Amino acid sequence: MSRQERRAEPSGEGQPRPGAPALITGATSGLGRSLARALAARGWTVLVHGRDESRCAAVVEELRAAGGTAYPYLADLSSLGEAAELGRRVAAEHPSLGLLVNNAGVGAGRDARRRAVSRDGYELRFAVNYLAPVVLTSARSPGWRSIDR
Repeated sequence: MSRQERRAEPSGEGQPRPGAPALITGATSGLGRSLARALAARGWTVLVHGRDESRCAAVVEELRAAGGTAYPYLADLSSLGEAAELGRRVAAEHPSLGLLVNNAGVGAGRDARRRAVSRDGYELRFAVNYLAPVVLTSARSPGWRSIDR
């Protein structure tokens, strides 16, 4: 390793540490679930977001059974109001969030030509994949204006 590479390494000061809360949206399947497992195994407190109560509970139970600390958070991110409420609830219960992973997303589905609309009237993929992370993050951050309806 060169001197320049050594200087580029983070010192770790001010970095989130295992044990800090990590909110992962879309943590009930796929990449989100894998990341939840990995973080829990490294000692993070995992805040498992999902829109289905039983799937959320299953992931939380799996993480706890493996010795991790996890809590469920339900919200349908196609509703900007629910995205904002999720942000406010997490902020109230975990004021010093160590990590936020906006992983939840909606794909094109079976028929990419079919346009789906969110509960708020936005195109569904735009609402979940773009607007919801902004609303969630802004609701968590004091001083930011929320754009939820």
